[in-house]
Amino acid sequence: MARETPEEWEARRFFESLGYVVTRLSESSDCQRADYSLENGVDHFIAEVKSRGPDEDFEQRMERFGRAQSQETIGRRNPISKQITGAAGQLAATAAENSSLLRVIVLVAAGDHPELQVDQFQATLYGKVDLLRADGAGVLAVPCFYFTFSDFFRLPGIDAAVVLAPAGRGCVSIVSPDDATGLGNPGSTKSCPRPAR
Repeated sequence: MARETPEEWEARRFFESLGYVVTRLSESSDCQRADYSLENGVDHFIAEVKSRGPDEDFEQRMERFGRAQSQETIGRRNPISKQITGAAGQLAATAAENSSLLRVIVLVAAGDHPELQVDQFQATLYGKVDLLRADGAGVLAVPCFYFTFSDFFRLPGIDAAVVLAPAGRGCVSIVSPDDATGLGNPGSTKSCPRPAR
């Protein structure tokens, strides 16, 4: 069994603090599988942990030259989407044994700018962008979900994501095939508020 990474330890500790029994899943030689099975007597789900750590190139440049520069974009990020796609595959491979399990991705913001990473995770999962709307006091940024590429929409096998950061946040997929709320229509105006005219 592989050794637990610091991010996996953080995720396990978080769920244990909520009263879940967390069991490390065995690895398969055929394919990658989810990291954990979680149960609390009522709920049972599997979780795959992914993270975004510090910028190693930045650290190396700092060490080598004594100065470095870093620049991050706000919004959806393709490398994060690639991690989410990989996690969805691992969850699907594990859930094939029991299709009733909820599939959860745990994203750990462990890098240099965790709050920015939380925003990037949410923009990638939800296809979230901020639309500007004229307001009596100026311009107001209104979050719009499922406006652009959304990994929750593209990968409906993901039931939820938990984003662990200093402020902590959770993300629930409303387009999962198991969705019972009826809100799963990404074209719904409930997903994106209409600008005032």
